[in-house]
Amino acid sequence: MLRTNFSLILVVTLAGVLALPGCGSDDPATPADEATAPPEETAPDDDSGDATDPEESPPQQDLDPYADDEYVFSGILAVVNGAIPAEALEAELAQGYEEATGFEARIECDADLPAETDASTECHALQADGTELDSIQAVTTAVDGDQAAYRWSPVETFGPTAPSQ
Repeated sequence: MLRTNFSLILVVTLAGVLALPGCGSDDPATPADEATAPPEETAPDDDSGDATDPEESPPQQDLDPYADDEYVFSGILAVVNGAIPAEALEAELAQGYEEATGFEARIECDADLPAETDASTECHALQADGTELDSIQAVTTAVDGDQAAYRWSPVETFGPTAPSQ
């Protein structure tokens, strides 16, 4: 979504620049053209005002604010009866856990993840024999109708995924 918005902004900005007098054509801008050109909008030097540049301001509703954080993992799942069902969360976490650690694990969550901002549940990454590899906390970060965004990160590492000392 972010990449699409950035591409759209880039195309619109480029089209606007090419439409300015003297840009994209052989006709140089005349002093009259420059006098009627609207002044460029700039953000205030201090942090007291809002930025006017759409590239600098965040999207209005970003359901996945942690998507680029390398230490926090995140995703978006459907809300059923006011919560992300534990079964759906476990399946997503199992896939994400394997991608993040390289270890295949069964994930078990203590409860459904409530679809309320900052609500959390604890989950456990287990080996096939039931040995716990990691304790994982999943937290709801945003809710939009029938979808909720969540983030998860290891809380405590027990098994072979623990960093070597």
